[in-house]
Amino acid sequence: MPGNDRVDPRIERAIAWLRDRLAAPVSLADAAAVAHLSPSRFRHLFVAQTGVSFRAYLLWARVAAAMAAGMNGDSWTTAAQNAGFAIA
Repeated sequence: MPGNDRVDPRIERAIAWLRDRLAAPVSLADAAAVAHLSPSRFRHLFVAQTGVSFRAYLLWARVAAAMAAGMNGDSWTTAAQNAGFAIA
């Protein structure tokens, strides 16, 4: 995390909440509400604390979850669906 060894507890709470809901639709506004911040303040603080945008972090977390599940034996289709990637 850029410039700080400790992540703001509001961002930590939002990240933990997000990781529990990777398969569900998640919006920045939802995560901001979990952090008890306005969406604009949350967006700014998230980038300051993590170095990436909320959207990029969400995509990275979903890819990481799908890769882990696939490497642990799930079919790649199931792994992707369970990580929040939908088949159109």
